[in-house]
Amino acid sequence: MLLLCINFYDCKKNDSKQLSSSDIIKIEEELCYDKKSRKKFNPNLYKYLKSLKIVNYENLITRDNYNPTFVMAVSNYFVPRGLALMKSIFENFPKSKLIVYDLGVSRKNVKKIKKTCNIIYKKFKFNYYPYHVSHLSNYAFKAIVISEALRDYGSIWYLDSSVSIRTSNLTKVYNLMNNKKSSYILHDPTGHGIAAGTDTDLYLYLPTNINEIVSKKSSMYQAGLIYVKKDKESIDKILKWYILCSLTKECISPKNAKQKCLKFLNNNYGYNKKHCHRYDQSIINILLWNAYKGDIYEYTSGVNDFYKIDRQQIGKWNKKWFC
Repeated sequence: MLLLCINFYDCKKNDSKQLSSSDIIKIEEELCYDKKSRKKFNPNLYKYLKSLKIVNYENLITRDNYNPTFVMAVSNYFVPRGLALMKSIFENFPKSKLIVYDLGVSRKNVKKIKKTCNIIYKKFKFNYYPYHVSHLSNYAFKAIVISEALRDYGSIWYLDSSVSIRTSNLTKVYNLMNNKKSSYILHDPTGHGIAAGTDTDLYLYLPTNINEIVSKKSSMYQAGLIYVKKDKESIDKILKWYILCSLTKECISPKNAKQKCLKFLNNNYGYNKKHCHRYDQSIINILLWNAYKGDIYEYTSGVNDFYKIDRQQIGKWNKKWFC
């Protein structure tokens, strides 16, 4: 059955003439999140799904849980925090690879990153993606970084620069995650609800049951500490729409959205009244909540003793890391 999303995008504005009419119709079907969606994703975004192997994909053999691949993305401002994260990974997982995405790092720091053992350096290609992705404050880059890493490695830990790992033994975490339906797992609750931290304009693209989210007091979880495996479950239910929304400015960053309303968000599990918005975090929480019918147990680990989040943490370069 064809899902009909109403309130169509402006084809001229989005330059859909690059595709044939038959291509557009076919892709429109695939890019309609839900029959209740009031806005569609531009068919020209399909090329990004192809390059990230989110369509016509093959399941990859995931890597050994005991030697995981870690991924982080930093601009130069966040390098000091990132160094603290790097230190915690090197100490606890000395044989693991760390993929570092450069979002605008100085030449001096890039040189040191490239010299560091077990690091794979990647320059984020902003010029390949829509212009708004270059504005780091909307975090549109994150879905792309995660998807690129999954394309190449199959399963990853993605960590923001404010995170550090406290143990080398993640057996308990993996055992718990193996019992979840979701292969995209969140770990750290924010202390406020999903609805309170999501601008309602996001629902034009990704509709949900807001009343049920509020009545259940469904908690939002941090998007900067995740474990994800690339499989049919994560691609079809989460990654595909995470990418499309992130590549659509009005979806990830609604016109009136604002992040600086943290005092209002604290312990707030009610409706959104001030356009408070957590950008990528709002997207991923809505997608997971929808995919698992509001059962947070299925996409969260419930374990919080293997990591620490400190937005003031500062690390230093260590010559012992260099090869």
